[in-house]
Amino acid sequence: MRFYTETAINTLRQKNIEFITMTRKELEIYKKKWFDVFVPHDKHEEALHNYCFPKDGYCGYLWHVFSFETLTCFQSDKANSLFDSVSKREATLLVNIDEAAYKIKDASRLTAKDIHSMYDVILTDVDFAWTYAKTHERACGPYFYESK
Repeated sequence: MRFYTETAINTLRQKNIEFITMTRKELEIYKKKWFDVFVPHDKHEEALHNYCFPKDGYCGYLWHVFSFETLTCFQSDKANSLFDSVSKREATLLVNIDEAAYKIKDASRLTAKDIHSMYDVILTDVDFAWTYAKTHERACGPYFYESK
């Protein structure tokens, strides 16, 4: 198990949060749906090829739709505050850097502080009503976005 994935799993276990590891296929389906739901269709080509998916040996990150301002979202303290106040239930946790993902049965006990103990993750509501991203870059994020 990779270090960043282990850190995320340890946080979930410390909070007594049940989770199931997603298969590679489920992970790819989740990422595609995340992209399709949150990225405006007129921005798909640009985001797909420029910064969201691996290209030329570089790792792409879904949260780049926020850092490249493809989507307008809440950032920093406001993102944390909104994440802490949003209704949480089933969710998916993606550990970007390790390409691992987990289905979380009940995310209601997770706070921004908990997520900040993790490294480069995206947490998304089961219905894709909202998403919260904590990046590996100090100058980027965290980001919070709610679907309209």
